[in-house]
Amino acid sequence: METERARKKGKKISLILLSLFLVGLIAVIIFNFSRPTGDELVNKFEAAVNQGDIGSLKDIVESKDGVTITKDNLKQLTVYAKDEPDYLKVQVFLMKAQTAIEEKDEEAKSRNPLFERATKGEPLD
Repeated sequence: METERARKKGKKISLILLSLFLVGLIAVIIFNFSRPTGDELVNKFEAAVNQGDIGSLKDIVESKDGVTITKDNLKQLTVYAKDEPDYLKVQVFLMKAQTAIEEKDEEAKSRNPLFERATKGEPLD
């Protein structure tokens, strides 16, 4: 009788652990598939700058070194990009090159002239 209870309790614990594992696995899968690719993020950035969409830029732009990015900073960026359209083109070009390196995207590298004479995985200076 005791072994029967212990077995049922063990099965219950196993089912609970299996359920938790499956929920965690599903959450990880959803997270990975819902994340935008680097190119999608660069395209969103470019569109937000062109449209002057400060709210979207605030969601996209972040600082790794603790610098606070304000709405005024982002507004200055959009104004400057409209006044100097070549600036935005260069920045987008460089971000797409960085994305190709980070994501090891050989097709994107082949379309980017920055990689024409580059060594494997590195753009020229």
